[in-house]
Amino acid sequence: DEAADSGGKPIDIGKHIHVTYDWPIAINGYNGGSTYRTNIAGMFCGKVAGLPENQEPIGDNGVLKRIQNPPRIHSTQLNELASLRLIGLRRDDTVGLTLVTAKTAAHPDSDYNRISTIRCVNRILTGIRNIARPYIGRAFNAQQLVSLQSAIDNYLQSERIGEYHQGAKARLEYSRTDKIMGKLKIKLRLVPPFALEAKYRDWE
Repeated sequence: DEAADSGGKPIDIGKHIHVTYDWPIAINGYNGGSTYRTNIAGMFCGKVAGLPENQEPIGDNGVLKRIQNPPRIHSTQLNELASLRLIGLRRDDTVGLTLVTAKTAAHPDSDYNRISTIRCVNRILTGIRNIARPYIGRAFNAQQLVSLQSAIDNYLQSERIGEYHQGAKARLEYSRTDKIMGKLKIKLRLVPPFALEAKYRDWE
């Protein structure tokens, strides 16, 4: 049975998982340039960590350096593996070896099958929590609530300008008792940023 979260939705642990399959030869620059064959999992994580949250580690953003001779896979197989949300490499004549895809193992129709979506949602939630933290735990009045809503709205607008989402709205929810006890619930709805993705036909 699939467990459900507090909203009654199935818990999809695949959104926290990336599956890689390529084992290229890596060049180690720390001891004179020795080489060894390794999987790309650590390289993929390093590439993601170095990118802004709203960018996918594919195409020019997915170039992996200091590696060579990955197993050769034909373009039709690359597309098939990418459709299965498996992460590997392709050779681009202009930039070198680059990641084919960066899909998570979430359900194919999930909003969280792209890592940029997960990272942008986490960024925005963290920003809203930081704004709301001074208000939590103390009784608040109507003026403070208006101020908090305005601060969140301004933050969401700045994040949209930065292209971390394509539209977002936050709504404060509270009862009279919540106001006295300093409890607050903020519901957020947003459209994740767009990402250009394509199937690759011409590479081996």
